[in-house]
Amino acid sequence: MVQTLEKSAELIEYSKNDPVMSTRLAGVCDLVAAEACYHPPCMIRFERQCKQKQPSFAEEGQRDFCLNQLCFYLIRGLGRGHVYDMVDVRSTYEKMCSDMA
Repeated sequence: MVQTLEKSAELIEYSKNDPVMSTRLAGVCDLVAAEACYHPPCMIRFERQCKQKQPSFAEEGQRDFCLNQLCFYLIRGLGRGHVYDMVDVRSTYEKMCSDMA
């Protein structure tokens, strides 16, 4: 169980670099209040993986650019009456980011 706010903030920050965890923790800002639980071996593995794959400044800039492009694309489409499935939006974003790499 997550018992300190420091650990909660650390895990939330790490989750930003992991697509599965960022989805699971979407909308959660306090893991202590959410009574989050984990297996210690899984937590150690997760922390190690996240520390190894922290994005560089250039990668973050690419993601910001892709996110801006995606927002422009969505706003333009919504203005024309298009409806988007969130799975498609995510896959479009991931494709945009991979094309930039």
